[in-house]
Order: sequence, then structure tokens, then C-alpha cells
Amino acid sequence: LNESGTRIVGQAAYGPGLRRRLAEINVELSDAENPIGRCVLTREPVTMANPSSVLREFGIKRIFSRLAIHSVVFVPLIASGQVVGVLAVQPSSEESTLDDEGITLLKSLTNEIAGVVLTKRFEERITESEKMRTSGLLAAGIAHNFNNLLQAILGQASLLEMQAETDPRVKRAAQLMNEAANKGAALVKQLMSFAHLERPFRETCDVNYLIEIVLDSLRGMFPIPQKLRLYLGDNLPKAFVDSSQVRQIITNLLSNAQEATASGGEVTVSTDYIVVDHRSPHFEVPFGHYLRIVVRDTGVGMDEETKRRCFEPFFTTKNVDPMSGLGMSGSGLGLAAAYALAKRNSGNLTVESRIGQGTAFT
Repeated sequence: LNESGTRIVGQAAYGPGLRRRLAEINVELSDAENPIGRCVLTREPVTMANPSSVLREFGIKRIFSRLAIHSVVFVPLIASGQVVGVLAVQPSSEESTLDDEGITLLKSLTNEIAGVVLTKRFEERITESEKMRTSGLLAAGIAHNFNNLLQAILGQASLLEMQAETDPRVKRAAQLMNEAANKGAALVKQLMSFAHLERPFRETCDVNYLIEIVLDSLRGMFPIPQKLRLYLGDNLPKAFVDSSQVRQIITNLLSNAQEATASGGEVTVSTDYIVVDHRSPHFEVPFGHYLRIVVRDTGVGMDEETKRRCFEPFFTTKNVDPMSGLGMSGSGLGLAAAYALAKRNSGNLTVESRIGQGTAFT
């Protein structure tokens, strides 16, 4: 199950024995008729007598159309009160069916599998958290020292510009120094955001209004009206956040989406109100009431390595130098800063993406 609990994603194989060619699975769970979605929603096993004719409509045609499967049982993988996946089991022969005892045994088996899956996820999150903490300490040190250097450059460039009224070449050189130093100052501000050095100034604000403000300033990024779609929830409660930091998060995510759809695609921004409890997907925030913002694009998507590293500071895929591995354009701080600011405002930022199918930041 993906981060937001909306799709079953990954690879599937069927036995006895693994076939060499695994089938890609990407099943949308929002359809009420989808038996896999029903299994996830009700948290109870679902038995189907004739799966081939039904399930091929829900994203796993390549498996069920190849085999003459006569019946199948879907059992949810539940660990710590959360559904992490689904196990599909076919009885050994057409005559046999799984009775209550067999399904009870399957439930016990799936609990063990779910525990392993959830443990693996926690291990990955702990490793990621430690890596982000170390990166934050590094960014804090760089930001502090770099800021001191920039102040000296800006001061001297301003003096030079004031004393160069009679020489346009010197004045132009001083202006270029000023512009470069100001860009460096903006980079330091992003570093400070990532390193948690900027404490949020919280106030109650309308998230939909913040999104509209950002879109007004970024209209030039989306010259075709149909490229950007809004699905903003009605009567949403106010959020207690730093409005300028939330605007920065949205700006960074929209800039990323625009680049992903530069050669074609659509960007959607949606908001809604959710309650996170023990039955919720893995948003990794404390239980409570939340406003959810989703920026989704239908662009190129990310592979697993890029998705795993996209929140790292200085990681970028834009015009990367093959010798150094550094980006020649783009600082690689946009998503890192957005991630840090979301955490700083008592939220989280998660990503779902597949190559050729676009990306969604929640």
C-alpha cells in the first residue's frame, strides 16, 4: 500500500515458483467495486469465485488474463493497526475452497508478513531521519559561515558602486557582484530553512487563500490554463502555521511540478481535511486533525533512487556534471527546504512517483 493508502503498487509474481517476468502492479483503490480496495477498507478477507472476469478491469489484467484462476482470496496485511498490503491466495484446485479455518490460518500468516513489512519501513525511515539530521547540521554550519562572507562582499560591493559614478564599467561590475551576492543570500535562506534555523511565526490562516496567492505570483509558469487544475476543499478550517513558510513549500512544489511537465502534462493542486488515527496510512504525523495539500503532476515521474533521495539537500537531477555529480543548474534545495519547513510546522511531506506516471507530493 502506498504512503497515502490510495493505491497498491509494486511487483507481483505467481507460483508455484517465481516466474522470471514479474508483473508491474498499480491498482487504484478508490473504486467502490474494486475487491482489493474493499479488502483494504473493511480489513477483512474477500473471496472471489470468478476473479478473471472482474479483476482485469482493476489494473492487474496481465496476471489474471494469463491464468485460468478459478477463485482467489484477498487477505489484508495488518500491522500495528495499519494496512500495509494485501496477500492474494488461490486454492490448490478448482474443487477446493478455503473454509473458516483456512482463512484464520491465512490471517495469522499475513500478520507475520505485515510485521516484517512494517519493520522494514520503520528501519528505512530511521535511516532517512538520521541522514536528514546529519545533513541539517552540515547545512547549518555552511549557512552560518557563508552568510558572514556574503555580508563582507555585499558591503564592499555597495561601497564600490557608490564610488564608481564616473566609471560605468566599474559600476556595472559592482552591480553584478551585488546581484550574485544577493542570490547567495537567497541560497543561505534556503539552507537555514532546511537546517531548522528559521523558527516559524505561527498564525491562523486560510490555506486555500495561501495557494491562490502563490498561483497569482506563478501564473507565468503555466501559460496554458488547462495545464493547471485546482480542487480546493470547501469550508476548510484554518491552519495554525507560518503562512510565509507554507507559501514557500507550495512554491517549491509547484516549481518542481512545472519542470516535470515542461515537455507536456498537467498539474493539479488539491486540498482537503482529514483525521489521522491508528487506521490511517503512513503519513507519519501524530494522531489528530490535519489539512492536506496535494500537488500532483502527470510528468516524467521518478525512479526509486531519485524518489528515495529527492529530499536530500543539494541532490538534483538538473544538468548534472558527470565528473562531480553536482547540478550545474538548480541548487538542489527546493524539496529539501519544503520537507524541513513542513516538519517545522508540525506536518510532513511525502512523495509518490513512478516513471512515466507522474508524481504526487502530499
